[in-house]
Amino acid sequence: MYGEGIPTRQGQKANTTIQTISPGIQLNLGTHWILDYGASQTFYSSSNFSDSLGHSLELIGGSSYENWLLQFSQSYNNSSRTLVQTGRQTSSSSYNTGFTASYRFGTPWSLDSILNQEVMFVENPPRPRVIGL
Repeated sequence: MYGEGIPTRQGQKANTTIQTISPGIQLNLGTHWILDYGASQTFYSSSNFSDSLGHSLELIGGSSYENWLLQFSQSYNNSSRTLVQTGRQTSSSSYNTGFTASYRFGTPWSLDSILNQEVMFVENPPRPRVIGL
């Protein structure tokens, strides 16, 4: 991919070719669990960006009991990419946990309860700018 005007630092932009290699593996752990891992190696042609290696890992499980269907997921991702929010290449890690419980009353009716939480850590976030009044 080729990008023009990509932010490198606040107020500065550069052109670069971006090449990404993303191998992964998925393991079925019995009949109820799946473990999925992927890596992404990114190469930039511009010296204004740092080549980076990102990882993602996800565990998904589920089971049913009578009219209940229960699902759980936990994921971890880390990357170093240019974010609009920071205006520069930024390393970040995120953790996401999800739980779903569904109860089927009959053929057309079910009740779904979903709980999700995402926590994100950003390395060296930029300082907020204060605009004078």
